[in-house]
Amino acid sequence: MSDLYTVVPGSVFHVKQLSRTLRPAACATLRQFGADPRRALHRAFIGSRTVRTALLDGFPAAMWGTTGPALCDHAFVWVALSQQAVRWPLAIVRRAREELAGMSGGLRCLYATVAPDDERAMLFARSLGFAPSAQDYEIPGLSLLEFAGGHP
Repeated sequence: MSDLYTVVPGSVFHVKQLSRTLRPAACATLRQFGADPRRALHRAFIGSRTVRTALLDGFPAAMWGTTGPALCDHAFVWVALSQQAVRWPLAIVRRAREELAGMSGGLRCLYATVAPDDERAMLFARSLGFAPSAQDYEIPGLSLLEFAGGHP
């Protein structure tokens, strides 16, 4: 993946650019919950402990980070992919696994939420090592996934 694009610390300037090219299924999920994709990405960015951006030809192709209380031993992972980034699924999965290893340091649990009808997002999450969570916590319209470590 490093041959395809460069990963840099996330910047608020990447939010607007990436929000214009987000995957249509991700935008549809956000709108289903009454959220504007650009504003949702901005909120995720602002509320994150760390944010990274993958640049392809100088433009944001993907952003990801972790959110959650600073003194907590768990966090939520979020990923925003452009249509362009989806063209290299193996490279994305490879880099995402590396990033998860770095993000999980010092945390007991990493969680993610995925719309169950977004098959591509669910496959991506499972390929990273996320599985349905045993936590008794329901988020209407979303599946709660927990990082099981490693990958299948």
